[in-house]
Amino acid sequence: MRKSFWVICVDNHEYPASLERGKVYLAFPDADADAEKMVRVVDESGEDYLYPSHYFEHIALPAPVRRKLRRQMTPFSKARPSVRMRS
Repeated sequence: MRKSFWVICVDNHEYPASLERGKVYLAFPDADADAEKMVRVVDESGEDYLYPSHYFEHIALPAPVRRKLRRQMTPFSKARPSVRMRS
């Protein structure tokens, strides 16, 4: 299984309370979501949800930045992702 990865939000028009355009988010691999053109993202609630993949672009971050971002995450978002979808 792939490790988590980082994405930047490029569109939030359907979820302005849950996503901030231009913000970096942690995402988790999810084969079922990929098949539906969705991505599993830890959003502003601190929990992971499925969003349309076209809302995000994958980005590569230097290791020190990744470590700092992970330390700032809430305990909920560090847990194993569960199956939830924003509606």
